[in-house]
Amino acid sequence: MRNGDNLVSALERVAITREQANDVARALAMVDFPFTGLRPGQTFVAQVKDDGAVSRFAYQVSDLVTYVVERQTGGLVARRIEIPTTLEVETMGASVETSVYAAILERGGNDTLATLVSSLFAWDIDFSTDPREGDTFRLIYETHYLPDGRVSHYGRLLAGAYDGKKTGRHEGYWFDADDDAFDGFYDVNGQQLRRTFLRAPLDTMRVTSRYGYRRHPVLGRTMMHHGVDYGAPIGTPVRAVADGRVISAGRAGAAGKMIKLRHSAGIVTMYLHLSRIRVKRGQWVQQGTTIGNVGSTGRSTGPHLDFRVQRNGRYINPSSLKMYSEPAKTLPGTYREAFEALMADMRPRLDAIDVPVSDEVVVVTPTPGVPLGMATPEP
Repeated sequence: MRNGDNLVSALERVAITREQANDVARALAMVDFPFTGLRPGQTFVAQVKDDGAVSRFAYQVSDLVTYVVERQTGGLVARRIEIPTTLEVETMGASVETSVYAAILERGGNDTLATLVSSLFAWDIDFSTDPREGDTFRLIYETHYLPDGRVSHYGRLLAGAYDGKKTGRHEGYWFDADDDAFDGFYDVNGQQLRRTFLRAPLDTMRVTSRYGYRRHPVLGRTMMHHGVDYGAPIGTPVRAVADGRVISAGRAGAAGKMIKLRHSAGIVTMYLHLSRIRVKRGQWVQQGTTIGNVGSTGRSTGPHLDFRVQRNGRYINPSSLKMYSEPAKTLPGTYREAFEALMADMRPRLDAIDVPVSDEVVVVTPTPGVPLGMATPEP
């Protein structure tokens, strides 16, 4: 697939007639093919008879899922093929040298695992400003493996602990209450970690410029920088840091494509230099909703998000958002016994995870008969 392709146009580009392409599309519609979710770089294979009729078509949407269309008596028939995965519960322990993001990558994780960690501590820790060298963290999480042993994707983050010089100790445990109102991460006291305001609008741990005076990279003079710049590739999803109303969404001069949201406590958040805007003026959005994508529009020297915050019309340091968060929700008594049982099981496992020196391998698949988190690191 190329940029701008839909399924029919992609098939026509490889010399399949529009009639045949439409036949393939109609067959795929019967198995809920994700027509609106097609992405450049996805691959398909089409087999065509001498008379131009499609005999077989296969479209791979991911490592796990392929859609196949085959000609049978009476016409084309489609089916969805999904490769089964093996679920393993794994652990990671690491010490921060440069950043939490770098530590996760060095220990064999990837951006997706970093996102899971960010989602656990997103209300208490700003990974762009809070971590210090020597901080440590421990994780228990799910990994899905393909039959050939490659990682397919991560599942849930089950538990995590962060010990920081600035942040102190933070622990979180995933609790499934079978109720959307109470499913989520909780601390050791049964308080939900979700707060009014997230500490950052990106599932990323990289910051390129902080709030305060700096030499402007384009204008060349010292100026007040009213936001925090997060370096990230073009297209990286940008999320709303809190529930709020979209008060503007569009081009705004040097700010490029920008979104403004109005929240409680007189707070307005601003998201600048976007490549794409996914909301409209007047729309209500919930915390964590993807509202746009990182770009480099307006007066910008490269891909990044400039995130700004105003309170009662005056700019404030985005790192101060935490003080305006309302108290966390406490788990109701009906769930306390189940949560205490979860804690009794998971907390010792979390504490037992070793935080080795940087040259040891720390991502470990549990060995049969060895308690989780106690497996010996591989050489």
